[in-house]
Amino acid sequence: IYAWDVVNEAINDSDGGLRTDSSWYNVYGDEEFILKAFTYANQYAPAEVKLFYNDYNETNAQKCEGICKLLETIKAEPMARIDGMGMQGHYSMEAPTVGQFEQAVHAYAAIVDEIQITELDMKSGSDYDGSDQRAEYTKQAYRYKDFFDKITVLSSEGVNISGVTLWGTHDGAS
Repeated sequence: IYAWDVVNEAINDSDGGLRTDSSWYNVYGDEEFILKAFTYANQYAPAEVKLFYNDYNETNAQKCEGICKLLETIKAEPMARIDGMGMQGHYSMEAPTVGQFEQAVHAYAAIVDEIQITELDMKSGSDYDGSDQRAEYTKQAYRYKDFFDKITVLSSEGVNISGVTLWGTHDGAS
């Protein structure tokens, strides 16, 4: 084990605040469960194991802002440790734009040391009717290329994007 997603999907999509539908949130009533999770992970995980926060819709500007606030709160906790941000990358052919992806990566990289794309997949376009699968796959391939080209550029600029993990084994898995 080289990395651990200590907390997953704690920020809501609607306003960038904490998700209140979590069992842990219901026990604590605030973000204390997140701070404790990173504190305990720091205490018990070997120092070489990277500790991550992981979330989806992470390129949405409002949610990105909420995630950044959470990352800063974790970093400010003296006994906690956070090394990176896992961007789930459940994208579509329409969104996010590569520019929105880049903005989110820069926002997270300004706070944590490492970024990983943890669940990258690409949903078919909203205009895809199933009639020309080859054409849709070709469009997807170019869209993936655009993201990988951007990841390469960001890495060459010094952003530590340490991994990309693909999600699912076929299109129906997303």
